[in-house]
Amino acid sequence: MNVGVDLGYGFLKVTDGSHEWIVPSVVGTGRDVAYHSELTLRTEEQDNLVVEVDHQRYFVGSLAVRQSGIAVRSLAENRPADPNAKILFLAALGLVAGRTGEVFNVVTGLPTMYYGPYRDDLNAMIMGDHRVTFHSGGNAVEKLFTVDRARIIPQPFGTVYDAFLDRAGNVENEALASSRVGVIDIGFRTCDFVVSDRLEYIERLSFSTSTGLSAAYGLVADGILRQFRIAKTNYELDGVMSSGILRAGGRDQDITGLRDDAYRQVADKVVTEAQSVWSMNDLDAIYITGGGGKALAPFLVPHFENVQLADSPQVANVHGFWKLANKIFASWAEGQPQRAAGGE
Repeated sequence: MNVGVDLGYGFLKVTDGSHEWIVPSVVGTGRDVAYHSELTLRTEEQDNLVVEVDHQRYFVGSLAVRQSGIAVRSLAENRPADPNAKILFLAALGLVAGRTGEVFNVVTGLPTMYYGPYRDDLNAMIMGDHRVTFHSGGNAVEKLFTVDRARIIPQPFGTVYDAFLDRAGNVENEALASSRVGVIDIGFRTCDFVVSDRLEYIERLSFSTSTGLSAAYGLVADGILRQFRIAKTNYELDGVMSSGILRAGGRDQDITGLRDDAYRQVADKVVTEAQSVWSMNDLDAIYITGGGGKALAPFLVPHFENVQLADSPQVANVHGFWKLANKIFASWAEGQPQRAAGGE
């Protein structure tokens, strides 16, 4: 089965082409919860992820935010050495795996500046046989699966492939694929810039900075603490940043002004970083992508010509990863991904 996995600092994204999951990249200590409400509104599996890896139990995603005494949204530079990254990766494939014995071909990515240093380490982490146990309602389901083949690419190139390739991984827009485009991928920890010239990765014009959406979260957290005397960790702010509403003192508080001012400051920095390296007139188009790209787009678009927000920007990279998997692993047949044999 071909799968795209995006181990984002903010959110984990995974798709097999038929389904996709978006889970906060938060891992927390797991424990037995004394009482489970019969009337809870949180019934989706991805909202109640309890996984066991190497005999240790963890809460993952929104469950970790709600229930873990200690929860972490790790921003470690070296993702392959970060144990939380492995837990997120196994949780992602466990969500996809319908049964034990599944064989996966995986395409995933790394931020541009980490691609060279950590590509081989990430490949070593994800390849081979894996075991993860999902706990739900007192039941334990053990899943054993194998990553048979893997490809790691600079993360923003997923958006390039999503824009240019069809579901089978074939080029569907020759004119667009023949163009020279820039991609600005704004994630939680990093902002990645890549240039594609006729689908060739132009390394000298591709770079990363530490200007991620977390900077805006920090500004908003500081403002909330000053104004409402409420301390919020970054993973507790996802809903607040999305809605612009903070629940304080039993009332909804509109903080869109505070949030938008933070977004504007981060967007201005992204614009400066792009213009310091790229000659804008040399690019046929600029794509803004990533969850941060979606949030900052209103403040970025006025600064660029020939710019557009990628389709479904939060998941554009992972969609492109999956399309590329269908192409390079040659396992697309009659509209459905098939299991591939062999390795590389």
